[in-house]
Amino acid sequence: MTTITLRPYNPTDTERLAHIYTQAALILGKTQYTEQQVQMWADYPIQYFHEFKAMLSNGHTYVAASGCGEIIGFGQIHPTDYVTLLYVLPEYSRTGVGQTIYKQLENIAQDNQQKCVSVTASKISKGLFEKLGFEVIDTEISLRNGIEFERYNMVKIFI
Repeated sequence: MTTITLRPYNPTDTERLAHIYTQAALILGKTQYTEQQVQMWADYPIQYFHEFKAMLSNGHTYVAASGCGEIIGFGQIHPTDYVTLLYVLPEYSRTGVGQTIYKQLENIAQDNQQKCVSVTASKISKGLFEKLGFEVIDTEISLRNGIEFERYNMVKIFI
């Protein structure tokens, strides 16, 4: 597992987080999605930068930094029970970074007396969320700019 530190999002992080989002979509996305789907997904934080920045300011957003201080991932819980925007640089995929970010978000949910958390997972992140104890409750087809994406509505109930 990679050694990381977590800290709250700062608006000055936005360009770096947009880069991480784009790289994850471009590189990891191509394993599960068509080229057209990947390109539309990867373009989002660039085409809609101000909307992306506004989204990052919602709820609780945390960034993960490597031992040398490089931002390598981020995630959000908003308002206090929905996990979103969990992205890691492709070279840190499957190293425990996403799991560490998630655990911070889960702690926030539990501190806010939530009985469960939910997520809408991509084909790429579905396995991670299953490993973290989530169950698929529904499969949906999302339409973005006329392009279909299969996604998984998942929930984790705290015992």
